[in-house]
Order: sequence, then structure tokens, then C-alpha cells
Amino acid sequence: MSFSITELKNKPLEMILQHPLTKKPIKNPETKKEVIFLIVNQDSKSFYDAQYEAQAKLRQIYEDTKVLPTPEQTREATYVMVSSLVVGWTTDTEEFLSEELGDDSKYSKENAFKILSNDDYFWIVKQVEEFIADKTRFFKTQSIKPVK
Repeated sequence: MSFSITELKNKPLEMILQHPLTKKPIKNPETKKEVIFLIVNQDSKSFYDAQYEAQAKLRQIYEDTKVLPTPEQTREATYVMVSSLVVGWTTDTEEFLSEELGDDSKYSKENAFKILSNDDYFWIVKQVEEFIADKTRFFKTQSIKPVK
């Protein structure tokens, strides 16, 4: 029996988007299937890499200017880190996001950043933060199955 959690912390789980007011699952109007983001744990390599990159960028701003980063620069760094937790989404999610992203609504790091850094979608950021706050969900092997 292995006690390594490396595999579990890097495996994404499905997060069903919920309407910000009703808390009901959001569904693709055409297919009636739920809109799903694939989320990794904040202990994942993806998040650590993004966190390192964001911190290095903020540190470089300070070293270059001797002025603390602006709130906007700090906020952008936060969005870089949060969007690194989203490592995919379903085809139904692509269709749901196509109004915002256009024809190229397939998952990419850039598209995840575009959505999560858009003030109109602050509620998605909150849902991602709430989803990852319960670390136990990423390490349960019986009740939640990681996405393959």
C-alpha cells in the first residue's frame, strides 16, 4: 500500500457550476447537460508552478520599480493562480462559454484565465475557491472518483 498522495493531488475532479443566486446546477440549454469544470487541488503541480510564476512576477515589479505592485497587478497574479486550478472542461461547457470566448471555446490555460479574470464571472472564481477549500474531497477514494 502506498501512502503517496502525489497522484491524487494532481488528478482533476468535476466541479458542476451552480447558478450564483439559486445554487442550482447550470446546464447547457441545448443538451441539458451540466456545465463542468475540471479542478485540481491547490497542492497540485499546476498550482505550485502558477504560484511561483505569479510571485516571481510581483517580486520583479518591486525590484524594477522599488514600488509595491498595484492592486491590479496583484489581482492579475491571483487570477493566474486560480485559473491554474482549472485544467479542463466538458464539451457542454465549451458551448456554454462560446458566447464569451467565441469559436475557440475549447479548454486552454488562456481561456480559463479569460473567464476567471472577467469581472462578470467573479462567481465562478468563488465557486472554484469554495470547491478547493475542502481538501478532503480530493483525497477520498470511495465517494469521489478522480476523472481519468
